[in-house]
Amino acid sequence: MRSKVVAAVALTTLLGAPAMGGQTPANVWKLQEVGRFSLAGTEVSGPIRFMSLASSDRIFASTSTDPQVFAFSLTGQPIQRIGQSGSGPGEFRSIGGFGWNGDAFWVIDANSRAISVFDQHLKLLEVWGRSRDPNLGPSSRWLPMAVLGGGVLLFTELSAPRVGIDSGPSHILLSFPGGRRDTILLATTKPSVLNLHLQSGGIAKIQSPWAHAATFAVSSRGDRFVVARWSFTALTSRVSFELEGFDSTGKRVFRNSRSYQPVPLTKEKVRQWIEKLIAGGFGRAFTSEDAARRAVSADLVTPAALPPLQRILISTNGELWLRREDLPNGPQVWEVLNQSGHLRGRFITPVGLFAFVAAVNDLWGTIEDGDGMPVLVRYRLIRN
Repeated sequence: MRSKVVAAVALTTLLGAPAMGGQTPANVWKLQEVGRFSLAGTEVSGPIRFMSLASSDRIFASTSTDPQVFAFSLTGQPIQRIGQSGSGPGEFRSIGGFGWNGDAFWVIDANSRAISVFDQHLKLLEVWGRSRDPNLGPSSRWLPMAVLGGGVLLFTELSAPRVGIDSGPSHILLSFPGGRRDTILLATTKPSVLNLHLQSGGIAKIQSPWAHAATFAVSSRGDRFVVARWSFTALTSRVSFELEGFDSTGKRVFRNSRSYQPVPLTKEKVRQWIEKLIAGGFGRAFTSEDAARRAVSADLVTPAALPPLQRILISTNGELWLRREDLPNGPQVWEVLNQSGHLRGRFITPVGLFAFVAAVNDLWGTIEDGDGMPVLVRYRLIRN
């Protein structure tokens, strides 16, 4: 009962909060579903992990289990697939991201950390590895995340794996053709990953859903990226998170902050997350489910408040779409900001929707059907 009250209060706060600087409260907009396409019967199996929109005629998607990229029409019809399992040219072990840069389509292999580049017809052109950039390699402490305009590579820093809780400074690295390097602080030292000893003798890495203190997003054209940062403080204080926008050269194009009232992280929400983790198979690594619960609970980072942001999407028109706190048993609240980071409106997405792509007034995402298969969903944002 208390979690429902918390969700109701938080939802009222998010939807009714004033705009920055005491301006008129932001508009409250609505979503209208305009398309739903089941992926059952296609080659796609498992949950969608990455999705990207190409111009206005194709959607690209990959799963967490299949090392290839699938292309669909805007009506959900399969068109083609890119790559296959392997370590040769145009083959992947694990998809770590993809996107468009001009007429070139790039795909990151999360295992080898190489980048495959395809032409507009999806024919392989070349594979970038260590010979192009020394940070592209399986032993590098930098993980490639995107290809920006002009061939600039964007990396995030990896903390060294060790028993207990990973922590350390986290940066974005911009690597320019010709050898120049620029780094941008993504987050201050924050524990976010649990490395748990399993009774089988192995170590499991588990990402805490609440301990992160920053997030970022890259535009579909690779011409800009946005970084958001915040600090965890007492629930009684009204605090703020910071937004910074950069172009593909690393030049800051805007910077501002958004105030917010922290939303409590309830014990019930923590319990639900642990139970979902165990039900997903983690409990089988222990002699009992109770042993698994104790192992997770011992090191799980549970701040007093939920992170203010869960996700950032950069729309094709340059707007920022921010998914706010993951409310207990509540809907997902999104805010729409203009290119300078100022609030324009808010809307709510259905429970269970994972949003991937914002395109002016269209929102693409996935939900799961009754059999756990992904369903591609398209919504239209109705602006008052």
